[in-house]
This record gives sequence, structure tokens and C-alpha cells, in this order.
Amino acid sequence: MTEPKAHEKLTLRRIYDAPPERVFRAWTDPAELARWNVPADGWTIEVLEVDLRVGGHYRATFGPPGEEPYLETDEYREIVRPKRLVFTETISRGGTVLTQTLCTVEFIDLGGRTEVVLTDEGIGADVHRGGWSRALDNLARIVAGSRATST
Repeated sequence: MTEPKAHEKLTLRRIYDAPPERVFRAWTDPAELARWNVPADGWTIEVLEVDLRVGGHYRATFGPPGEEPYLETDEYREIVRPKRLVFTETISRGGTVLTQTLCTVEFIDLGGRTEVVLTDEGIGADVHRGGWSRALDNLARIVAGSRATST
């Protein structure tokens, strides 16, 4: 990860051939998150906690095999099933905080398809561009019958 700038905003969009409830479940189910939410090929992830309630946490470790893992700690701020997730995200490694952002994920119903709009704002948001892009592409592979298209 490169040195983050003071404040950044990143917005990514993908369209999935699956209804919003299915895509939302992939963002909130621990087993499904472990199948797609990694920022690079060959990296591993261990989902430690998903407490899906306002004030609850998502925690996971991830990284290249054989290296010290990154720790992701999120706090859910808003949950509107299956339309919206808002959470703070802190990424650290070796006890050092690397990025802190506010993430908003919108699930827009396109009549059996879903547009996901991810907005990541804060210290280090732009550093997340490649990782979020890879993860969103991975998501398409686990959402049944879906293909993602960037918009």
C-alpha cells in the first residue's frame, strides 16, 4: 500500500445479473464474504466477525500467504436491506493504521439485475481503488448467474 493522501473520494460502479437481495447477502454473509472480498489474486482472507447491526462490526484478516496479514475492522453505521450499507473501514498492519474511510454501498434494483455503487471516502480511499476493483470483479463470480460490467 502506498502513502495515503489527507482526504480522498473513490466511487466505483458495477452491474450484476442478480437481484439486490442476492448481492446484498454476498456483502453480509461471512461465508460469502470469504469467497470474494480480497483485493488481489492469491491473497487469503479469514472473516473473524460479522455482527450485522448498526454499531456492529465486520473484522477480517487478509494478505499474501506467508506475510503478516492486514486487519480490516469495520463498524456498521447504516443497514437498509437490500438497498444500502454504510460502514467505517480501518485497515491496519502490525498495529499501525494505514487507512480510515467511510464506505457507502448502494444496491440499485434494475429489474432482476443490480447496480452496486461503492463510495469510499477518507484517508487512503484512493489506495483502495485496485483492491475494491478486484473484489467487485470477484463478487460477480460468486453471485449465481452473474456477470459484472463496469459503468
